[in-house]
Amino acid sequence: MKLDVRSAIQFAAVAEELSFRRAAERLHVAQPWLSTRIRKLEEQLGFPLFVRNTRNVELTEAGRVFLRDAIALAAAARAAEQSAQMLQDQQSGRIRIGVPPYHASLQTKSLLIKQFSEIRPIASVELDVAWSAHLIDRLLDCNVDLAFILDFAPDPALEAVTLGLYQSVLAISLDEEIAHRERLQLLDLRGREVAVFTRGLNPALYDKLYGPLEAADVKLIQVTEFADLDVDRAGTRAYPLFTTLAWHGCASADNPRIVIRSLADYHPEIPMMLVRRKARMGQLQEEFWQLARTLG
Repeated sequence: MKLDVRSAIQFAAVAEELSFRRAAERLHVAQPWLSTRIRKLEEQLGFPLFVRNTRNVELTEAGRVFLRDAIALAAAARAAEQSAQMLQDQQSGRIRIGVPPYHASLQTKSLLIKQFSEIRPIASVELDVAWSAHLIDRLLDCNVDLAFILDFAPDPALEAVTLGLYQSVLAISLDEEIAHRERLQLLDLRGREVAVFTRGLNPALYDKLYGPLEAADVKLIQVTEFADLDVDRAGTRAYPLFTTLAWHGCASADNPRIVIRSLADYHPEIPMMLVRRKARMGQLQEEFWQLARTLG
């Protein structure tokens, strides 16, 4: 019998998730297609791998035994993909870095890339723009080599170096009365509308930053195009108050009609980190990582 290795790897994903839907999302394939693949694998093996019902999916005894080898196959395939990508990047002189949509304001990112380009002037630095949750997925899938991520949650397959701290602050139009106060507290925002990013982009960070604002009866307006607010401070926005991040304390706004204020009784600090896989990296990626460690 000639085993279909790809199907075995897909089986391992379903077995680990115990859900065809979650496994399909993880593998970036359609659920019906994945179900068909597993049924064909069962036919090829000559025994069922799962007990299926309308409520859940469970491994059969034979499935549990087969899973050990399937997991080893999946790990070997990932290692081979990483080695191939590492060799490809070394040959092409390419390094792929994930960055958030507001990366234009990340001074440390720009400094790191500038210094790296001076050390490796021929190397090609490619930026992949996405929010933190998607950047984590791209790191794990080997689609980027490193990523700049706010408030990174620990993952056994990843490691991080802290580059500095951001503070959550308010950008306020001078047309607002509170813009002319030097000292602001949560109480001053009660009942006011404040633009924030959409919770779905990063639920954990959203709750950390804005939970206290909600508790203080601040009216949070979730803005889909939130990434543009910080970059477009020089323009006229429909939001007289919006939250943004300032590096190591308050920053000045580009627009003379906007001031940046922090809250005296609430000023959370959020770490900005460079994150990478713990697996072996190529020479270019390692050089960039070590350069970041000298700044962190």
